[in-house]
Amino acid sequence: MKIEGLKIEIPPQDKKQFAIDRFKDVGFDLPTYPELFDRVVELAEMENSHFDDAVVMSAMVGCIFKDLVKKKSWKKDPNFRFNLEEIKLATLFHDIGKSGPSHFGKEDRLLIQQFFNNRLFETPELKKLPYPIRNMKLVDAIKQVNFKNKERLVELLLSLGIKLEEETLIQFWRRHDDWTYDVLSKTNKEQPASIPTKVIDIASSHHILEGKNPAKIDLNNIPTAAKALESVDKYQIIVLTLVDKYEAFLKRSDQTHKQAISSLVKMVKENSFINDEQKKEYLEVIKMINKNKQSIFKSVGELILKK
Repeated sequence: MKIEGLKIEIPPQDKKQFAIDRFKDVGFDLPTYPELFDRVVELAEMENSHFDDAVVMSAMVGCIFKDLVKKKSWKKDPNFRFNLEEIKLATLFHDIGKSGPSHFGKEDRLLIQQFFNNRLFETPELKKLPYPIRNMKLVDAIKQVNFKNKERLVELLLSLGIKLEEETLIQFWRRHDDWTYDVLSKTNKEQPASIPTKVIDIASSHHILEGKNPAKIDLNNIPTAAKALESVDKYQIIVLTLVDKYEAFLKRSDQTHKQAISSLVKMVKENSFINDEQKKEYLEVIKMINKNKQSIFKSVGELILKK
């Protein structure tokens, strides 16, 4: 990952232990949940590791929220409770849906995960397409991308009710929010109270600006002057949503910090899924990301160097 003013790269390592340690940092015993552990490791071992992205984002989210808590008057509320580890845990879990649907076994998950392996789409032929790769239909992607076991892969997609001739890659990629919600909810059903419901809701709502909202959270019904507890919950979603986009603009779109901030502002101002009051809150957090650039980069660098 290259970031303007900071070049970081998570070095080769034992990905299983790396995952265990990062969850341990936020007070979660990952090996206690074998399926979650397997899924996290699968994403950690993927090319352009999605778990590495989540680790970087957890440092960013932590830095921003510390400043946000200082800026707000939440502490004046006697009922105020905030655990920074909670939003970091949600960040570490937010892309676990990229490991596949909750009912898939490991072999089938690995086939589905190919769609989230960016390297498979970085071929000269695909880069010459007259339209963005994200708009490619699944039926064409299966023909043109070097996926393993395509016959079984097609079976899996059809079993999910996916219409290969109609669904685009971006539509498929956005399914991971639903799968994150289902995977984490399944764990809670099998091992009650293992993951706070709040964490599941936050983790699965990071594409809420694109209309993906599996937890069915209505941010617009939480007024700006809401009591501290509700306001903190809302801002956790806002911060994770924006950091997810910010990191993507820096990494996958190769934008500078300044360009990424401009992209975030444009995305929020033109958004149709949130009202004007909500937009003000998103823009407030974007200003904080911009203001805290050096602190954010420092916190990421320190995290990586520590490991």
